[in-house]
Amino acid sequence: MGSRLASSEAPNTRLPTSFARAAIWSPLDLVFVATGATTGPLLKGVRREGNRLHMQTLAMRSNTGTVRYTESSVRADRFDAHT
Repeated sequence: MGSRLASSEAPNTRLPTSFARAAIWSPLDLVFVATGATTGPLLKGVRREGNRLHMQTLAMRSNTGTVRYTESSVRADRFDAHT
């Protein structure tokens, strides 16, 4: 028996009530990405220096074992209206 998904794109679509693990994700294509909002043991939080916001992001891929830390910055005035 399935459950119903209410959606404007696919109304009354039947979904199975259980999934096999392989149907949801495979260890060959798992990706984890996180960007620090506040400083913690894993990542630096967002910080402002002058008119720039600096942030640190961690990305990991299971199939290659890749671990990447990236530093990026954006103009802070793009976000002033949201504070």
